[in-house]
Amino acid sequence: VNCIQYYEFDRSSEVDESFLRLKDLINNEKLFNEQIIHNINNETLIGLALSKHMEYALNNNLEAAFPEIRSLFINHESIYNDSRKIENYIELTGDENLLLDCCEAFENHKFWSIIRIMFGMKLFPEYCKETSIDYLETGEDSHRLDALNVLFELNEPIAIDYLIDFLEKKIILSLISVKYLNYSSIIDFKHLEKLFKLIFDDEDFDDFESSRYREFVMNYVSNISNSKEGFDNVMVMLDKRKKDFEENAKDLFYINMLIDKCTNSYINSNSKPYKFKDALIESEKLIA
Repeated sequence: VNCIQYYEFDRSSEVDESFLRLKDLINNEKLFNEQIIHNINNETLIGLALSKHMEYALNNNLEAAFPEIRSLFINHESIYNDSRKIENYIELTGDENLLLDCCEAFENHKFWSIIRIMFGMKLFPEYCKETSIDYLETGEDSHRLDALNVLFELNEPIAIDYLIDFLEKKIILSLISVKYLNYSSIIDFKHLEKLFKLIFDDEDFDDFESSRYREFVMNYVSNISNSKEGFDNVMVMLDKRKKDFEENAKDLFYINMLIDKCTNSYINSNSKPYKFKDALIESEKLIA
């Protein structure tokens, strides 16, 4: 059992068949588990050996190793694939504050990995929001996209304000990793008109990124149009822009597409599904 901490620790996977095969060779689960706990609590484990031990301890609920595992999450800098293990640990222990403690200890990429775990598990949304806003206010750019993505995923209205601010400063962020499909928050509809001008009227906008931003706008106005207030405000703006385009002989392709998309969104949001019997009655009325 003393070789467990060294056994094929250079392999590229987690608790793989070879690691479990060693357990079968030892043929004593109690002894194997005790050694895993001992190694985590007392030995200096290297690379994937540490990761495999932690994964095994969590998968087999070896609670005697949990305090040290918690400490390793916070203090160890090179735990492989730790996000999944942290989620597993929290599900087993209910120790949600581990995430806050990790945020206190981590910086840069690992910090934002913890933030992603937080909103992925729907934990500490206010902390995620405030942290993201605080970061964006610094003007730093290393994790600007991480912070903006948090605000979009939390459906915070300030997300669109930051996006507009970046566009006005000619800072074109790639939206490929931003999860905006459910984003529908809006307070000031004048911001929407400003967004349209920045994305659709800027002839110098990079063609590749322009297509992504236009896709974002189409999705955004469609989501906003689910409500009557949203639909009415969006249509006022689109009708005005369409009239301006017609007067200046501009291409109406995107305007017409947006009008159709918003109209369909509003109709669908107000549609109620019929039960088969009710649908049959209504169809017979139409035929009669």
